[in-house]
Amino acid sequence: MILPDFYEHCCPTKLMAGQMALSNLTFEMKRFGCARAMVVIDKSVAATLLARKLQQAFIDSDREVGCLVDDVPAHSASLRAARRVAGLFRRHECDCFVAVGSGNAMNVVKVANIMVAEGSDDPGAFAGRQRIKADLSKMFAVPVAFTPEYQVSNAAVVYDEEKGRQLFFADEQLYPVMAVLDNKARLNMPPGNVAGYGLDALSLALEGYFAADNPVVTIYARGAIELVRKYLVRAVNDARAKEAVMGLLNAACYAGIAFSHAQAGVVQAAAWTLNLREGVTELSREIYGLHMLILWICVAIAVAVFSVMIYSIATFRKSKGAVPATFEHNTKAEIIWTVIPVMILVAMAIPAARTLVKIEDTRGADMTIKATGYQWKWQYDYVDEGVSYFSTLSQASNEARQVNSGIDVHAVENYLLDVDNPLVVPVNKKVRMLVTAADVIHNWWVPDFGMKKDAIPGYINEMWFRADQVGTYRGQCAELCGRDHGFMP
Repeated sequence: MILPDFYEHCCPTKLMAGQMALSNLTFEMKRFGCARAMVVIDKSVAATLLARKLQQAFIDSDREVGCLVDDVPAHSASLRAARRVAGLFRRHECDCFVAVGSGNAMNVVKVANIMVAEGSDDPGAFAGRQRIKADLSKMFAVPVAFTPEYQVSNAAVVYDEEKGRQLFFADEQLYPVMAVLDNKARLNMPPGNVAGYGLDALSLALEGYFAADNPVVTIYARGAIELVRKYLVRAVNDARAKEAVMGLLNAACYAGIAFSHAQAGVVQAAAWTLNLREGVTELSREIYGLHMLILWICVAIAVAVFSVMIYSIATFRKSKGAVPATFEHNTKAEIIWTVIPVMILVAMAIPAARTLVKIEDTRGADMTIKATGYQWKWQYDYVDEGVSYFSTLSQASNEARQVNSGIDVHAVENYLLDVDNPLVVPVNKKVRMLVTAADVIHNWWVPDFGMKKDAIPGYINEMWFRADQVGTYRGQCAELCGRDHGFMP
């Protein structure tokens, strides 16, 4: 190891891992001067042994649970959830946070902590890097998945449903004072998810390793890489194996520390938006899961093919005396390289076909809405209610887009995404959309719904969605439809 001329390192988080780790949480709370905890658990963990073990730890101690929130969605971190947690924290006079669950539970707690400390329900003013001024309450993290960037890190990200934007935070105070890695902190996750989380840890560890000129960060990154190498395959084969799960939990923890000290937390959070959005509907999440499954299958195929190719090139080269074979074909080999790809394609086709069938099944809709595309606006007809209106680009965006308007478009909230009359639908209701056009081809698309259909003159397409979260979800016309196509949200 070569030491740089200068470096600094500080990780304020105490790590406690292994058997009975969670049972000691309340003792550690006492050492940190905390008496009344706000416990936040995501839905996927609420009924598990880990949650019961946490409750027992409080029962056996003199520490109190001031308030328990056990319904935070595991698939999304919303600003609405953070506001709710912050309000309960104040009302029940808690003095610390305990976040249990996936990365989204960690994000909700971190942003709620910011709102409590700053005395504001709008954390947007504190988004960015090192913009938090007040002292945050102590946070104890009990992660259950292998998502490294949200465990021991200085970053957080939430989605603001009202304004349709993501808020990113990076500050040294966002490190939890303690991370508890208990061997009960494992879920019955599909192998594809376990593989994804393990590769996430590997990715962040590599970024931390190459981005930071700091020997301590290098140690953390190397430790994470070694643990992923040793335990990933075992954890994929058996997501309940204690040693393998603890290995990946520790790897994720080390990767998060290394990555945070590489000072790329906000950049990484923003980079995740390059992936598909999980969305707020059952279909959007199913599409996302299918996308990730196929992605990792392709990655595995690429690794296998290129490994064999590189090995063959390196081992059987002329300079090592290799002599080329003289046979023309091999029936057994040809059968193998035909049957295996066919089996892989069939394995991918089954879940894909199941999802496609569900996407096209519009039966049993609670309401029907007809969306008609015009240049460059939408007309919405609530078929059963007899209500009809037009929806066009909002006045603020329309004024800012004009040539020589003198308006800074960056100062316009949700520029080119807001409308004057939004489409309004009830939550948890199946909405059937009939999509057509009156002039040229348009396309009705809302990314958070996972739905996208062409609007064709003289032809009606149909689709459906069921939003399970209240919020404002924005979309745009996704088909080139003329001069003002870019101004048709």
